[in-house]
Amino acid sequence: MSAAPLRLIRGQGASSRPHLELITADSRSSRRALVLLIIAAIGVFGVVSVGAKTAEAAVEVRSLEADVEGMKQRYELLTADVAELESPDRIRRVAVDKLGMIEADELQFVVVDGTGRFALHDPVVDRQVENGFTDKVKQVLATQP
Repeated sequence: MSAAPLRLIRGQGASSRPHLELITADSRSSRRALVLLIIAAIGVFGVVSVGAKTAEAAVEVRSLEADVEGMKQRYELLTADVAELESPDRIRRVAVDKLGMIEADELQFVVVDGTGRFALHDPVVDRQVENGFTDKVKQVLATQP
């Protein structure tokens, strides 16, 4: 192994000490980099937050749509129940079977005058209604639920 002088390795006019220079960072550029880093972090946080809120809203929308569909089906069932309950045949059957009513031989109509009094077959003479009949109708109507 042979040794060569240091000046031959570095070149002819090189000094024995290397020339080092300290380079400091510009304070403005480090502040800019910090501001840009903060803005980027806020942007990423904002995008993630908006995505999470969107996903949450989508789940809530699906839940509400399922509730609406369930309520529509319930409404249809209740409408069918009301139609069945309002059926004249059903009302007649309940009146005869459960309430013990009988069908009338002849139809009679109860007419109400402007003062809330009742008349049978409209026997209003001179705007007066027979009091005996009115009292009977009031008694019957008061006992019915």
